[in-house]
Amino acid sequence: MIEKSDQIMVKFSTNYPGLFRNVSKFILYLNTLFSRGTKGNFYIEIVEDGNLYIYKNKATFELLNPKISRTEISSLIKNKKLDFSPDMLIDGIINKQTFPEHGIDFQYNFFGAHKQYSYNKQLSFHQNFFGEGLKISTSKKYDLILSIMDFDDFYLYIQQIALLASGLTN
Repeated sequence: MIEKSDQIMVKFSTNYPGLFRNVSKFILYLNTLFSRGTKGNFYIEIVEDGNLYIYKNKATFELLNPKISRTEISSLIKNKKLDFSPDMLIDGIINKQTFPEHGIDFQYNFFGAHKQYSYNKQLSFHQNFFGEGLKISTSKKYDLILSIMDFDDFYLYIQQIALLASGLTN
């Protein structure tokens, strides 16, 4: 049995109202896909103002926060049939025309014995992924705030989630 101390929990919220509405709608399907790809070592819970990502261990956290380039994501999206369409996550919620001019904040809180590790890994992943298109800050309420300033960057991130759910990046 895996020790609870190995568990990593990340609360993910945003300043964009309703952004997780479709995650709630498809939570059972998403958890089934992620469970298949991680052998039951990751699942998502819906919380009042976002999602709670629960990783059973650091290896699963590493698996689901891969070092993957934007080019690799684009190539995988073009060449593979996905079990989960990226558009399912944002359909009826946000698109290029409704994306806020000031961007969207991804707000993170980290829990567990590996809090600093998960913070550093999440920050590194996003810096690598978004490059100059990312603004980084913190607040009293959130451990880390990552502001995504462009819809195309945001959509590429949504595609990456769909790839992970479909098990194509591991």
